[in-house]
Amino acid sequence: MAYILDKEKEVLSEYKWSLCGDEIFIQSLVWNNPVLRSRLYCVSNEMKGCLRAIDWNRGAPYTWQIEDYEMLIHSDKLFARKFDEQHIDVAEKIRDTFIRR
Repeated sequence: MAYILDKEKEVLSEYKWSLCGDEIFIQSLVWNNPVLRSRLYCVSNEMKGCLRAIDWNRGAPYTWQIEDYEMLIHSDKLFARKFDEQHIDVAEKIRDTFIRR
């Protein structure tokens, strides 16, 4: 996280006018750092390598709900797709787990 925050000016400059920049800048920063790339990505398995929890079996993709909290929090993934306002409680609970107020 510290590495990403240190790159704030670079991110703002590079992604300011991009389409969906908020969806790719973290993955791009990690990929472009050889140390982080070797520690986090699996280039031989795309689903494992993207570091995203996505459930295509229950939806297109499935929208995570509060019942999925334990699975998500114990996942080896850094990202998850898909959340929406109707089930915002699961996203808020995940946030609150990592950000102590």
